[in-house]
Formats: sequence, structure tokens, C-alpha cells
Amino acid sequence: MHHTLRPALRLLATLAVAIVYGGPAPAQQLTSTEVLLPVGQSVRHFPLTTNIPWDTLAGTNVLWDYAWITADSTAGAVYTGIPVAAAPDAGDYPGADHVIRRVNGVNNDYVVDQFFDTDGGLVRELGSVGPVLTYVFDGPETQFAATMDLADTLHGAYCFGSDGFGVQYHFCGDSYVTFDAMGTLVLPFGTYTDVKHVTHWRSTVETTIPDADTSYTITQQWYVAGTAFPMLEALLFIASDGTIYPSGRIMDLASLTGLADRDQAPDFQLYPNPAAEVVTIQRNGNDATTIDVITMDGRLALRERFATGEAQHTLAINALPAGSYVVRVAGGGAQRLIKE
Repeated sequence: MHHTLRPALRLLATLAVAIVYGGPAPAQQLTSTEVLLPVGQSVRHFPLTTNIPWDTLAGTNVLWDYAWITADSTAGAVYTGIPVAAAPDAGDYPGADHVIRRVNGVNNDYVVDQFFDTDGGLVRELGSVGPVLTYVFDGPETQFAATMDLADTLHGAYCFGSDGFGVQYHFCGDSYVTFDAMGTLVLPFGTYTDVKHVTHWRSTVETTIPDADTSYTITQQWYVAGTAFPMLEALLFIASDGTIYPSGRIMDLASLTGLADRDQAPDFQLYPNPAAEVVTIQRNGNDATTIDVITMDGRLALRERFATGEAQHTLAINALPAGSYVVRVAGGGAQRLIKE
């Protein structure tokens, strides 16, 4: 697999010197408002338990069928856009005008603030502060342009110092980001159109001990129209010895529901909520339609149907494990359900 990646990387580097396509339609643009969470908005991501294969598809009308992937709903992190002034270490990053906070851990006590500068038509990462690892870019890493057309590639050199576990290191490298494809993304809990795909390639060379680390990473991200932050991300870390370490994360269904149904308020009532044994769905329509109860990591837990003319339906949920679910009525929106 390592050898098959090399031609793709060479092609990506070649794209860095030119824009392949010219004059795309406005819909074929990726903006900084899509890649950075606005202040006050939060999303949760779960780590993938299955790995997405390396994908070199490009252009328009691409189909990514990942209905088979699974995630670990017992883990994950919440990402929130916060005011710069709310970050305790903002003074160490005077150029920062945007901060994304990640919170995870058993007691939600692992907090990392990531600092960005969005001036000058670029989105540049300035550094990150966490309880274990902190790093500061002395040469900020360019992550996106304020606006990128389909097939645009952006290159940037960077350097940063890291401090964690009592050891200090310094790294430098090159990064390339390409907005390379648009299409339809199929996930376990739904299908999304007009999705934008971005590929990041990043080399890393440790300068404190030359040749000690010559690793690189390739990251794929999928963005849904009308929202900020990637809904799906797949990462390959290729170590200096050629060993490949895959990972990934997916936005949880509660976060995605607000996107998929953003133009449609739920057209049904759900009670009681929370519930332990049964829950009643009262709707306004009368057509036959499907009722899905879905876990927060996208698995279908229960499926029943409204019959034609049926305005009220009772679901027996006593066999479901306690936790959070999403109840979705086809054509009628979705709501969160707490199972006690």
C-alpha cells in the first residue's frame, strides 16, 4: 500500500504548481466559513472503527459509498468555536482571530484549544494548547484559502515547536491542500449530495535530530453544503519506516440531523421523552412512511412504519440499551430521544 501511495503524492505535488480547471461555477467553491466552526456552534465526532480506503477520485459527480463504516459511540470529542478571549492561552497567539476547542476524555476534562489566523485570504494554523501536548508554529501552516475553486491546490511551508511529556522537539515540512472533488456521500444513516472533498498532504521532518523523523500524513475530508467543519475525515499517517497507521472520525447523527433536515422542522411530536418502555409518535400527515430509531454512531436500532391514515404510533423501546437515539420519520424530520 505504501508504494501505491507514491504516485498519488507525486501527482498531488505536481498539481501544486497549477490550477487544473478554470472558471468553475460558484457552487464549486469551498470557503473558510465551511471549514471553521463559527463561534457558539458545536459538533461531536466519533472515531471510526473501520478504515476508509485511500481514495483518488476527482472531479464532479463522484460517488463515495461508505454505508458500511462503523464508529465507536462510547468515545469521541466535541468541537466548538469559541471567542478568542475565552481561550486562556490566547495571549501566546497574538495573531489568532479564531479558536476551535476540542473536549473529550472520560470526564470531559481533556481540553485542547487550536488557534487560527484568517487574515490575508488564508486560513493558517498558529498552534494548539492542551494538557499534555502544546505546539507553536514559528512558520504558520497554511490550511485553506479563504475561497478555493474546484481543483485548486494551495502549498505552504511550515515549522513548529512542540512541548509534551517533558521533551521539546522542532519540526518543519510542506503541506498541500487540494479541493479535488464533489459528489454524493453515502453514510450508514443517510445520503448527502453536493458534498465537497478535500485532500491534505503534509510532510514532517524533525530538525532537532536530523533524519530522526521523516513522516508524512494524508488526510481526506468531506464537507456538506451549508455547514461548517468536515462531517467525515480519514487520515493515513506514514511513519519514517513506511508503516501506515490509518484513523478517521465521523460527525455524530445528532449533529448531522440538523444539517440533513435544516430546512424541515420535525413534523411530529414525541412523548414521553425521556422514556424507558414505550414512546408515542403523533404526526400531522397521513401517508404510509418509515419510522427509524438510530443510534448516535449511525446504526439502525429499530424500524417500524406508519400505516396510511395512521396519525399515532407507539414504539416499544424497552429492549434498547439506555442512551441517546435519533427518531427519524421519513419526510417528517427527526428528533433526539433519550432512552432511560
